[in-house]
Amino acid sequence: MNVRCTCVALATAVAAAASCGAADSIKTTKMTYIGTIKSTSPTEVQFERGGTVTPIPVNEIINVRLDAEPSDLNAARAHAAAGRYNDARESLGKIDPGELNREVTKAEFDFLRAYVDAKTALAGSGDVAKAGSAMVDFTRNHPRSFHVLEANELIGDLLVAGGKYDAAQGYYRKLTEAPWPAYQTRAKVLLGKAELAQGKIAEAKATFQSILDSAAADSEPEKVAAELGIARCLAAEQDYEGAIETARKVVASVDPEDTALSAQAYNALGTALNASGKKRDALIAFLHVDVLYFNAPSEHVEALEHLAQLWTDLNRPEQATQAKQILKQRYNRQ
Repeated sequence: MNVRCTCVALATAVAAAASCGAADSIKTTKMTYIGTIKSTSPTEVQFERGGTVTPIPVNEIINVRLDAEPSDLNAARAHAAAGRYNDARESLGKIDPGELNREVTKAEFDFLRAYVDAKTALAGSGDVAKAGSAMVDFTRNHPRSFHVLEANELIGDLLVAGGKYDAAQGYYRKLTEAPWPAYQTRAKVLLGKAELAQGKIAEAKATFQSILDSAAADSEPEKVAAELGIARCLAAEQDYEGAIETARKVVASVDPEDTALSAQAYNALGTALNASGKKRDALIAFLHVDVLYFNAPSEHVEALEHLAQLWTDLNRPEQATQAKQILKQRYNRQ
């Protein structure tokens, strides 16, 4: 389950639950289930309704609400999904873990707490090592939680942020064990990004190209990420025109409403333009992220770091100072 989506209020589910007594509810990409979670695993939830047990694949789950869960737990979900991590942490702080009687509820509480710390650290306002340890503890304490795949991805992200690339790749590879092609492809994207961050350009390029050669039709975001990875590899190889052309094609093809992919595309374009010496064009690319796609924290940080330097290079110290202030105040970056 992707916790970014778990804040969505299930009006129909709540109404149905109210009419037949308290119950668990799961909204999936296909329908909403009202009943009881019987068991969970990293890849599916066994859900009982009307005496029938149905396996629900984790990759189809959009939202989960648990019977008798504290209202502050759902509030924390909503805050976390909206990127309001301090508010989420405050809501979680109102919950007494000792009063959580079900394993699934305890796991939900522990995951949200670790998730908030991880996201805060990745945004530059927390301790990456401590957040990683907390998420590892979650996977050890709740090895059959349906959050395990997402937890492993976050552990990998935190290890990359801490420069521990080899360890990160070990966690990313765990995603390849998922039974869904889109997850397997996503794992390859993450592995390619880790290789690129490590300076293994040839390896990263081969990884990204393998995605483009074999990705399933339903893995469009992963294909886009692979194309952007290729663009960054080309820039690192000093094939600036190839990098710019590749990045521009992605910018033109991505839905402008897709904040994360659009921000990634403009950052890749800005990086290629900047590497080629086209500083003013690079500035415009990064400004797209700063002005339009600032709700993608990691991408916004990357854009601001480039903007601070580009404004300085273009003799605009006031704008450079402003970019640095945002980095410090919003993301705790110096």
